[in-house]
Order: sequence, then structure tokens, then C-alpha cells
Amino acid sequence: MMKRIGKVLAIALFASVVWTSAATAAPDWFTSEVKGVGFASPGVAFVRLTHISGTPVFTNIWFKVVDASVQRELLAIALTAVSNDQDVLARVDPATDTLIHLFLVK
Repeated sequence: MMKRIGKVLAIALFASVVWTSAATAAPDWFTSEVKGVGFASPGVAFVRLTHISGTPVFTNIWFKVVDASVQRELLAIALTAVSNDQDVLARVDPATDTLIHLFLVK
């Protein structure tokens, strides 16, 4: 009986660590390739990014532009990157799939 309780506690501890760490992931900077740009509805813009890395954190994920005050600028940068085949440095929150900042890098 004690062995079974120990196993259940170990599984519960492991699960809480895995789900908590994913839910509390902080926004970070990623060198990425812009794969798409678009609108879902008026005022709701998305940029599809792929992290460029040996072990990418995300691939072909649509990130929502949540700050309406910089939406035009972020979309202009994303479209420039697509048009000129340039990579971007993106500050995204992988936990919520939101795009915060975007810079051209090459």
C-alpha cells in the first residue's frame, strides 16, 4: 500500500512540475522566419513564425498581435521580412502564442 501511495505522489509531483513550468513560461526573444501574416477579423492580426534553431521551440505557430497600438508596425516588419526573405528577432510568449516585439535581423 505504501509503495502505491509513493508512486501516486511521484506522478502527481512530476505532473505539477511539467504543467506549472509550461504555464509560467516567460516571454523570450527568438530568431525566427516569418511564414505568414494575416487578419482573423478586424483588429485581430496574426504572424506565423518558425524558430530558427537546431532544436526549435516552435514551428509554424500563429502568434497573435495583442497590442493594437503597434499592430501596423509589427505587420509592416513581418511583411518586409517575407518580401525580402529576411529573418526576424521576435519577442513572443510561447505559453499564450502572443507576439510582443519584432525586429529585422539580416
